[in-house]
Amino acid sequence: MGSGAPARSGGTGRLAPHTTDSSTSTRRPPVILAANLDPVRVAEDYRAKFASYGHGRESRVGAAWHVNVGKTSQGAREPRYRACFDLMTQRGNRAQSTPFPGPPLDFDHVTTHGPAMVGSPAEVADRLNRAAEMLAADTHLVSPTMGGCPAGEFADLVELIVAEVIPQLK
Repeated sequence: MGSGAPARSGGTGRLAPHTTDSSTSTRRPPVILAANLDPVRVAEDYRAKFASYGHGRESRVGAAWHVNVGKTSQGAREPRYRACFDLMTQRGNRAQSTPFPGPPLDFDHVTTHGPAMVGSPAEVADRLNRAAEMLAADTHLVSPTMGGCPAGEFADLVELIVAEVIPQLK
């Protein structure tokens, strides 16, 4: 896994570093996982399928997460992420045609065990590190803009990610 999974923001252009297929010199992005399925099984299945094609190199796996960091856990959760969560829940309830029907989303589960990394810098870094280890992921795609965010709050959020989360990533 090398030096760990670099964090990438979805709003910065390139979503992930590219790999090169040595047999064709074709640049190919690594697989990027969304955590709405069983991400461990998806990563394992992807690695097995990738190896079965005889690429002669290791596959790369990335994971996409909603990220909201505050100076404190409570500051990250309320009111900003709660508002985003409520908006996404309303949209999901209206869609009814979702290909992934299931039980209603639970805010506490989504923000502590689900695909949303929400909390203090130490909490978010810990969850990202555990996720990278669990998936053997080499890339994190962090999306700090779920539901939109006023410019000043967004700048503060990005600054916390850069200054206090990324340095803690393994």
